[in-house]
Amino acid sequence: MADTGTPGSRASLKAVARRVSLGAPYTDALEPLVRAWGRDGEAAVALLCLQRDTGGRLGDMLLGLGDSIEKRNEEAARSRAAAAGARLSARIVAGLPLLAVPIMTGSRAPMFDAPALVTNFIGVSLAITGLRWIAKLLPAPPPEDDPMAVTAEMIASAVEAGCQIDSALTAVARYAPSPIGDALESARRRVELGCGWTAALNADEALVELAGAVHRSKSLGVELAPSLRECARRSRELQTQSFELALRRGPVLMVLPLTLCVLPSFVILALVPFLRGLDLAS
Repeated sequence: MADTGTPGSRASLKAVARRVSLGAPYTDALEPLVRAWGRDGEAAVALLCLQRDTGGRLGDMLLGLGDSIEKRNEEAARSRAAAAGARLSARIVAGLPLLAVPIMTGSRAPMFDAPALVTNFIGVSLAITGLRWIAKLLPAPPPEDDPMAVTAEMIASAVEAGCQIDSALTAVARYAPSPIGDALESARRRVELGCGWTAALNADEALVELAGAVHRSKSLGVELAPSLRECARRSRELQTQSFELALRRGPVLMVLPLTLCVLPSFVILALVPFLRGLDLAS
């Protein structure tokens, strides 16, 4: 996820300004924003396009996006800190056998004869294999925002800015991130064929929660924007919970590389030279 407060991001905004002043087409002018901000940039560009297509209040849309970015950056920072701590602990444990290599000189065993070279090669190879295996078992924080959350917040921002529900759904379908954007575009085509928005959204499992919010708003008069923002919050919570679950599962899965690679490596690198030294001394 991009940090929209970095100097690089400010430079991208200047690049956008230069392109606009030179008369570049709308989407081409905004390309530096997408490159610098990633999915947040896509969301910002989508809101600008929404304002152009629907005439909603752009300031309200961008303020809502800014609040969302701040909250997500805080959550992403916590996730990165948790992942970094887990990786550091795992690497320390998995790298312990390699610390035995400098100690071999005190074993009185030959360091460069054929048996020593073979055992050292096997021990170091097992240690490196264990390190790489453990690294693959530990999850990385989600690199991008949840597509459903982005889509729900885009629709909420458009509605809050004065767009009608049907117009907001139609417009967002053009700009929402994949795969939710593809599903929403399919729903928009079903609407063009005469289907209502609620039924069109319910036809796709990925859009059922969105369909429920639209149905409650149209049939019961419930405000749509708060429902969609709650939907976005739950979607991000599920993404965070999935990451945290994978992070907690990591130590359990590490039993295999620790048992099959790290422990044998420690025995080979730390104990075998001393046992050879004792045998040669006797």
